[in-house]
Amino acid sequence: MPNGVDQNWVRLLAAVDGFYLEHRSWPNRVLLHGPAIKTLQTHVFSEASFAKITLRIELVPSDSGVIAEDDNGNQYNYGKQGFPENRPSPSAEEWFGVQPDGPEFKFGR
Repeated sequence: MPNGVDQNWVRLLAAVDGFYLEHRSWPNRVLLHGPAIKTLQTHVFSEASFAKITLRIELVPSDSGVIAEDDNGNQYNYGKQGFPENRPSPSAEEWFGVQPDGPEFKFGR
């Protein structure tokens, strides 16, 4: 399990990758704890990179865990299903088109 400042990014990617592998489409939103969203927004990503993420998916504050879902009721629950065995091509990180570039990553971390 990831434990660094980007741990929520790693979990979000796992949920989105898992969703894609299971449903062969990208999710519309990811349910994620509110403080995790704030950490992504203020520490992990620059404003521009965070905006790219939210152009692709809606980040919904929730106490349900990290769950990627679409408008048809399809879901991938990272808390229950964990990391997918494989990564899709393209991966969620490639689909988002961003890598951590926020304040915690400015000095080559």
